[in-house]
Amino acid sequence: TISAGSFAVQSVNVTRTGSFTGTVSLRVDGAPAGVTVDISPATLSAGQSSSDLLVSVATSATVGTYTLTVTGSATGQSDRSASLSLT
Repeated sequence: TISAGSFAVQSVNVTRTGSFTGTVSLRVDGAPAGVTVDISPATLSAGQSSSDLLVSVATSATVGTYTLTVTGSATGQSDRSASLSLT
């Protein structure tokens, strides 16, 4: 739960499987009006496995429950997604 006018940081961890060791690009979808989402770093190079997801909620944001979806993409690999609930 994030109150209007505040923010929260959530760690996003990436686990590479099999022999894949390449770069993973992350994106976040589903943020409603009044909610700003930033993921840093948005690109994880080989050896990196964690990003910070910063969610900022404006005082004008409408109260409700929303689903944010974090998707990881990599060349030659299927996209993988994980969802989290924002209230």
